[in-house]
Amino acid sequence: MKSRNKVLATKQVYEGPVQWLWIVGIGRIFVLLIITASFYFYLTKPYFYFFFPIYTIALGLSIWHLYELKKGYYKLLFLLWAQMFVDFGVVCATIGITEGYASSFTFLLVVVIMEAGFLLGIYQGFTFAIFSILFMGLQFILDRDFSLSSLQHWYSFLIQSMSFLFTGFISGYWNQRVSLLKQFQQNILNNMNSGFLITDANGIVQSINHAGCRIFEVEENDVIGKHVEEIIKSVPDFECPIITALRMNRDFSSYEFHIQTPTGKQKLIGLTTNRI
Repeated sequence: MKSRNKVLATKQVYEGPVQWLWIVGIGRIFVLLIITASFYFYLTKPYFYFFFPIYTIALGLSIWHLYELKKGYYKLLFLLWAQMFVDFGVVCATIGITEGYASSFTFLLVVVIMEAGFLLGIYQGFTFAIFSILFMGLQFILDRDFSLSSLQHWYSFLIQSMSFLFTGFISGYWNQRVSLLKQFQQNILNNMNSGFLITDANGIVQSINHAGCRIFEVEENDVIGKHVEEIIKSVPDFECPIITALRMNRDFSSYEFHIQTPTGKQKLIGLTTNRI
């Protein structure tokens, strides 16, 4: 058995380091606080009170996201999608009330597209790139002289649209490559005859191979994200050796002990731990 610090399971939507989720979450809160404070002085009171609930919802989702990460719940598909749409809405609202197409906040759309590609995937990155193009196209029509003679404006809009698509491709491609690499790693583990279990430093199960599922008589989807003591149930009055290894900062080699399977049977297994 092996333990590894904070690595996401291969069945997650996001396949990269969990530290990036913390960086994105904290960065989002920081940006929202700056924008909200700026608009307090920039906008008239009626406008500020109209947009304030939108920013409050976005801030609440960001804090919720960090709270779930703190608990070790990495299966955050609904929360990630909700954050993406709220972030997109916040950016669109910000651009709409700050000079529209000529707003200096249009770069935030690139940030949203990168976020979608990195956290959700290449198709999701392209989806938000298309949303951004449509939104900026609407701003282009409303804010510019909509005429075929304004070639410079059309050229600017074309370059901007291409940058959105390129950003969606690059960020999504990174997510795809990491996903393929982790899937390749999981395939190697699944072809091993020995059971292989990966946890983080807190004992939360991150990955398990097919042999491990057979040994512990569990399904992979049922154990990912759970504490190892819920999977490896030692006989009464004995601590799970993996917890002992994490708590005492030591490893076991060929350590044999009895576990209780979900069917109530006792089974003798050999355990080797390796803290990385």
